[in-house]
Amino acid sequence: MPPFITPPLLVSSGLNGISTSRAIVNRSRLHKRNILGSIYSDFIDSESIGVSLSLRARQSLEKVMNRLKENYSTYIQRSSDLSEILFSFFLLLPIMLISFQLAFNNGLNVTQLIAPLLVSPLFYFAITSFQPSSDYLIKFKLREFMPFFALSIGFAIPLLVLGYPVYAIMLAMVFLSFPFYLQMRKADSLMEKLPSLLDRLSDYTRVGYSLRGSILRIIESSSNDITKDYLISFVKTLDKKDEFICSPSWTFNAFLEALRRINILGFIDEKVFIEMSSTVQDILNMRNSMKRNLQLFTFISVLTPLILHFSLYSFSFLNFNSKFLLNVIGIYVLTLEILYSKISRLTIFNFPLLLVTTVTTLIVSFIPLSL
Repeated sequence: MPPFITPPLLVSSGLNGISTSRAIVNRSRLHKRNILGSIYSDFIDSESIGVSLSLRARQSLEKVMNRLKENYSTYIQRSSDLSEILFSFFLLLPIMLISFQLAFNNGLNVTQLIAPLLVSPLFYFAITSFQPSSDYLIKFKLREFMPFFALSIGFAIPLLVLGYPVYAIMLAMVFLSFPFYLQMRKADSLMEKLPSLLDRLSDYTRVGYSLRGSILRIIESSSNDITKDYLISFVKTLDKKDEFICSPSWTFNAFLEALRRINILGFIDEKVFIEMSSTVQDILNMRNSMKRNLQLFTFISVLTPLILHFSLYSFSFLNFNSKFLLNVIGIYVLTLEILYSKISRLTIFNFPLLLVTTVTTLIVSFIPLSL
């Protein structure tokens, strides 16, 4: 049975003493308004015409994977359409506004410059509304986060004193995003290790090891593998149905909980692990394909400070306050950086992008381009 069906049904049937068919009916009613409800209903309908359990499970899994592929394709298309609007609204429009104001009015109209930025939250919520769910579960202890917070304050204060508040915010975000970046890297690594882990579980159970014994063998053969610490914690609580593993990856946690349910019921079959491994690999392939298709937005974000600076700062000789112009450039760079990061990485805490754009913005701000 596919892993997206297995955990809730194991809880409903094996742990509560009802049949699997009855558990599926209950779950279909619970999820009647979403994709899972449709899958469970198809599962029940297939049973009534004599389709085997394994074939029904495979058909359900294929339906889920097709829906995921469709969602990712739709997201890429919508992101591409929205990116054109963002490019026009937060790059071309400020260039036109500032250029005409400096060329003909010999000054900057603050109201006109701020107006486009007021709708940026709407774009952010629009992106959030149609993007796929993130796999990240980011949690920090206060003592882990405080050093980065102190660094951000320490580097931001001099820029504030010099009259560059936007640059101070950009630099602070670089430091504050770094711990998030470390957690996201760990989550991505755990997700990438999961297919291999499930394949090894299949190999060990095939030759007669129990689930606990298979996990112990994997731990013994691991050196500095990122999954080792989580597997050690997991095997210690393997028989406790109320215990949960809290890694930064939602998918990694979900599959470990599926293994826990399988162990409690004693349902050990290497074919289940093979199917789970194949499912995770398909999800990984789709996610990587989506990231490759969205790389253009990262490239645009990197170019944004260069485009704005070389397009606008040449007019600075007409403006009595070049600091204000640099801050305006910075806030548009920061806005596009956040929105494109949200599109391409599903989160605003994209440390590499924040670092590159911030450093680029700081460097070009020292290049005088007055005519």
